[in-house]
Amino acid sequence: MNSLHRRIICVFALLAAAAVETQSLALSGGISAEGVWSLGQAQLSERGPRPPAVDGEYTLILYDAAGVQVYEEPLAPVEVGDSDDSFWAARTPLPLRTAAEIVILDPQGNEVLRQTLPELE
Repeated sequence: MNSLHRRIICVFALLAAAAVETQSLALSGGISAEGVWSLGQAQLSERGPRPPAVDGEYTLILYDAAGVQVYEEPLAPVEVGDSDDSFWAARTPLPLRTAAEIVILDPQGNEVLRQTLPELE
């Protein structure tokens, strides 16, 4: 585990401990056989956040409406049996500022997904 992963896990622990409620931001989507990433779900969850993927090669980043980064964690795709498709999922702590956009970076730092989040209620 590198220092970035340790730092992310420490921030995750602090955010989770500071949460007044046990809500989280549930995010998930697909990855086509051609490598195209998509966002399929973005909603508030009554379940608490999940720890980030320690071995995640990708990076999930959340930004607020002003473009300020409000959260980051490692992300690992999940293979689907014999299919060429796969998916990704994360349940993050609720950032202190409302997340408005999601970005996922590949291991080289290239964007594989950038999308505005729907209004969360």
